Amino acid sequence: MRKTFLLSSILVLLFTGARAADNVLTPQNLFDLQTVAEVAISPDNDFIAFTLNVPRPFSHTAGGDYRELYIYEVETGDIIPFMTGNRSVFGLGWTPSGNAVTFRANLPQQAGTQVYAMRLRGGEAFPLTRHPGGVNSYAFIDEQTLAIVSAEAEDPARAQLRGKGFDIEVYEEEFRHLNLYRYDIATHTARQLTSDVTVFDFVLSPDKKYAAAAIAPRNLVDDSYMFKRIHLVNMETGEVTHLMENPGKLGNMAWSPDGSKLAFRSASKLEDSVVGSLFLMDVPTGKSFEELPNLVKGMELSVIDFAWENDNTLLYAAEEGVDIVLSRQNVEPVRTRTENGHTIYEFAERQVLIAPDTVFFGGFTLSGGLVAFAGHTAQHPSELFTFDPVSADLVRHTNHNPWLEDIRL
Repeated sequence: MRKTFLLSSILVLLFTGARAADNVLTPQNLFDLQTVAEVAISPDNDFIAFTLNVPRPFSHTAGGDYRELYIYEVETGDIIPFMTGNRSVFGLGWTPSGNAVTFRANLPQQAGTQVYAMRLRGGEAFPLTRHPGGVNSYAFIDEQTLAIVSAEAEDPARAQLRGKGFDIEVYEEEFRHLNLYRYDIATHTARQLTSDVTVFDFVLSPDKKYAAAAIAPRNLVDDSYMFKRIHLVNMETGEVTHLMENPGKLGNMAWSPDGSKLAFRSASKLEDSVVGSLFLMDVPTGKSFEELPNLVKGMELSVIDFAWENDNTLLYAAEEGVDIVLSRQNVEPVRTRTENGHTIYEFAERQVLIAPDTVFFGGFTLSGGLVAFAGHTAQHPSELFTFDPVSADLVRHTNHNPWLEDIRL
C-alpha cells in the first residue's frame, strides 16, 4: 500500500512538473510574438494609426517581419485593420485634413518605396508619389504638396557601363546624394531644392516655409554619424543657410509651435558617444553651439525623444539607468549667470510625468495634449499606449499576445 502511494505521488509530481515546464517562454515562442512598432495620432485626435510587427512564417521566403497597419478609434476603442497580410508599411502619418492615413511602402502599384494613403472611409491604398528614386522620408506642406527626401538619379554613363559588365564598385566613391524635393501630388512632378550635399533628416517649420535639415557633405555612414550639421532650407527658393555648427552626433529636431525656436538632440561635445543632450536655440540665431542652453546639463540621463507641448514647454523621454522617464520642462530660464566667459542657464526643476519602472518605450508622439507610444513592460512586448499629461492617465489599448497570460515569465 505504501509503495503504491509512493509511486502515485511520484507520478503526480512528474506530471505537475511537466505541465509547469510547458508554461514557460521557449525560443520557439519568440517567433509568435507580435509587437506594436510605430504610432501616429490623427490631426483631430480621434484616431491613432499604428503598425504591428508580425513574424514572417518559416514557410515563406527569406525576409524580415511583416508590418501591418491598424487604426485605433479613440472614442469607441475599436481597432480597425487597414492593411494586413504579407505587407510592410513604415513612416506613418496623416494628411493635413486627417481624412487619410499615410505611409511609405514598396507595393506592386509603383516601383520602389513610395508614399501611399488610405482613406478612413475605406478603400485600397493609393500612391501619393511616383518618384523614380523612391522616397526616404516625407512631410506634408499642404494637402497637395509634399516635402520628400530621395536619392538622386544614377549617372547614365555608369548605368551604361554596368550594362556592359563594368560592375566594379569603388569604395565610398559611388554614393548618390539624398536630396530634398518639393513634390506636387496632383501632377507627380518634383522640384529639387538641394544639391551636392546629403539631407539625412528634416523637419518643416509650422508655416511650412522653411525646413530645419540635418545635412552632411556625403551620403556615407561616417557622415551620417559625425558630420551632420543643422541648416535652414527655404522651401520655395531652395536657399540653404548654415544654422548651427553642432559637434559630432545629431538626433531629431522640432520647431516650437510659433516657429521661433528649434530644439534638437545632440552630443554635447565631439567625444560624446550618444545623442543624449537636449539643446534649444532661436531661429535665426547669432549664438555658437557653446552658447546654447542644454536643458538636461548635469543630469544623469540620455534624452531619446521629445516634443513641444506649447511655445514654452517641452516633454522629453530619457533613459535613466535601466528605466524610461517622461518629463515636462519649461524652457524659459529662471536665471542666467556668467562663468568663465560663458552664459550659464538655470531652469525650473522638471516635472516627472511617467516615473521609472512604469513602462518602457523608445519614442513618443504628442498631438493636441495626447501622448501615444508603443510601450512594453516585463509582462508583455510593445503595445499601444496613450498618456494624458494633465490627468496623468496611462492606458494600454491593445493586447496582441493574449497567450502570454498563461506563460510563467
